[in-house]
Amino acid sequence: MLVTTEDGRTGWVPSRILRIQGDSARVLTEYDTTVLDPAIGEELEVLEEDREGRWIWCRDARSRTG
Repeated sequence: MLVTTEDGRTGWVPSRILRIQGDSARVLTEYDTTVLDPAIGEELEVLEEDREGRWIWCRDARSRTG
């Protein structure tokens, strides 16, 4: 789900870690929404895979993660 915090930050969060109440939600566990923007053909190191959420946490050649 695309969420916006009270201070205006926006990011994608898996709905399964949210407790939704009307038009607001509470996060149940920590979650990092950093997104990498790799170039086509760039190799990434897979650090963690969330099969249920279909997310992969990776590191690029410059050691950035997302």
